[in-house]
Amino acid sequence: MLNKIFAIALLLGVAAFANVNAKFGANAAFTIGSTWGENNDKFHNSWGPGFLGGANAKFELNSSVSIITGLNFEYRSIPSYFMSEGLIDIIKNAARKELGRDVSTDEIRREIGSEYYDMLFDIDVSFSFKYLDIPLLVRYNVNPQFFVEGGISVGFNLNADMSASNGSNSRTIEFPSKCQNAVEFGAVAGLGYSVLPNLDINFRFNLGFTDMVKGRESLTYFFTEEVGGDAGIFANYLESSYGFKNMRFQMGLTFWFN
Repeated sequence: MLNKIFAIALLLGVAAFANVNAKFGANAAFTIGSTWGENNDKFHNSWGPGFLGGANAKFELNSSVSIITGLNFEYRSIPSYFMSEGLIDIIKNAARKELGRDVSTDEIRREIGSEYYDMLFDIDVSFSFKYLDIPLLVRYNVNPQFFVEGGISVGFNLNADMSASNGSNSRTIEFPSKCQNAVEFGAVAGLGYSVLPNLDINFRFNLGFTDMVKGRESLTYFFTEEVGGDAGIFANYLESSYGFKNMRFQMGLTFWFN
């Protein structure tokens, strides 16, 4: 019985799109974004560039409404001040729990030494991610050229790592699968303009609802496994959770082949 229901649903889907005008194309976009979520501010992440590119399909339901989908490869980069400001926050949290009072940044600098304290501010940190994204959008043409669109997106995490550099020294740490979320769900909203019948320019905002990496697990892994030694003590003073969700603006072009 269940197989018959699936078969009927498939036939209905084919019938619904039998007379739909379908177009296929290629797209590319420049992106800039950061992260959001609970306690995400304690990472002290900034805004970083990225790009995406892939193939699109457009199913025109009528002269005004279309369904847009596709498959994109996306690269995201996120600069961070974690090793300077974020680590200082963790030290202050540790002091608050152990000493029962707040400590100032000047106190921390005196305790660990100005040389080591200043060294933290010379370490550049960035996170990077590679995704396969599948958008599913509804496009409404206000007029033949101008359109608005919105919908959902599903992303498959291919790689997540953290890079740290100080002068000529650099190191890249790939987060293990236990620290990553394999699938990302998000929302997309945007608008655009058809500059030519087969060429669109669009602006989109992507907001992820799933953490790209599990923040607390990733920090624990960094302190205990990658740094090791006495650094593992910092894992005891982390927040209960750290959100690490995607938030990104996109400007791109789509060329339709037919």
